[in-house]
Amino acid sequence: MKNLVKYKDVVYNHIDDDKPLLGICLGLHMLFSSSQESPDIKGLDIFNGSAKKFNLPPEYKIPHMGWNTIEVNDTTSNNTTLLSEADNNYMYFVHSYYIDPEDKNIITAYTDYGGKIPVAIGKNNIHALQFHPEKSGKAGLNILRKFINTID
Repeated sequence: MKNLVKYKDVVYNHIDDDKPLLGICLGLHMLFSSSQESPDIKGLDIFNGSAKKFNLPPEYKIPHMGWNTIEVNDTTSNNTTLLSEADNNYMYFVHSYYIDPEDKNIITAYTDYGGKIPVAIGKNNIHALQFHPEKSGKAGLNILRKFINTID
């Protein structure tokens, strides 16, 4: 995260120009105020909240690595069209941290790994995913296609 913070002005300007932004994995975490992965480094603070290290029973392997289904959050109107065809599809995960946003309305999808955890957010022109769509087969590529189609 330390090496990425030097690009914060580029990210802020991109968002301020109302251009679509897609964060993947660490790109999701850095949108928040802080992360337990790099406690001495402030996140971009675009969203209030943090990335927290999993604290799970031993039967759950950390990092969470492999395929898991996602559940699209129908209770929010924040950019769920990006994930509209991804509900109950398997996505590929590799992560040891999960996001804990203060505003739960930005959560657009969850997965179940030792409990229900948020794995996608969206608000205005910002989208971010915990899973790797580029490794998630047809459903993941469809998400990327939909995102690319939002770019003018």
